[in-house]
Amino acid sequence: MIELSDTAYNPVATETRPWGTGALEGQRCNENADCRNNQCGRATAADNAPKVCCPAGSLALPYGGFDYCNKMKRGSVCWSDAQCASDSCKGNFLGTKKGRCR
Repeated sequence: MIELSDTAYNPVATETRPWGTGALEGQRCNENADCRNNQCGRATAADNAPKVCCPAGSLALPYGGFDYCNKMKRGSVCWSDAQCASDSCKGNFLGTKKGRCR
């Protein structure tokens, strides 16, 4: 069994599940608990993007009522600089419009 701590919504929450279970990075998910790394979000802010298990080292960050993986790749649709691996979301007009990660 593995005990996971800290979720995006509750830093004191814990969950126990068998070791090696849960979806892998890039696989679809509905919530953090579905993923082996306990991080479920959208890999891009493109319209209708599905939720997937975020890549290792990234976090699911809430923005506008949705969870997004951070460290998005160059060219990904984004809302904020914090979502991009480069820390730069060009054309987002301070988060009021979607831009692209540089």
